[in-house]
Amino acid sequence: SYHLLISRLDLHICDDSQSREPGVSANRLMGGAMQLTFRKMAFDYYPFHWAGDSCKHWVRHCEAMETRGQWAQKLVMEFQSKMEKWHEETGLKPPWHL
Repeated sequence: SYHLLISRLDLHICDDSQSREPGVSANRLMGGAMQLTFRKMAFDYYPFHWAGDSCKHWVRHCEAMETRGQWAQKLVMEFQSKMEKWHEETGLKPPWHL
């Protein structure tokens, strides 16, 4: 598992082009600018974490991550159920069985 935690991310995009002449391209990149500002950025790496294992040993673990994991698992199960039903109705194999 790889984790990137950013407590705050600011994105500033601006176009400082002053040219308003007719015939000037709408893509005025010459005066454009973009700034990304990161606050309290951290990166964690857990090389031996298996998918579906508990995350409670992670340094920055919170219960919200567990809820997200349960939600994601429910979506996967729902998708698998729909694909099995589709397989039964059509008699065709799903693309990953080709």
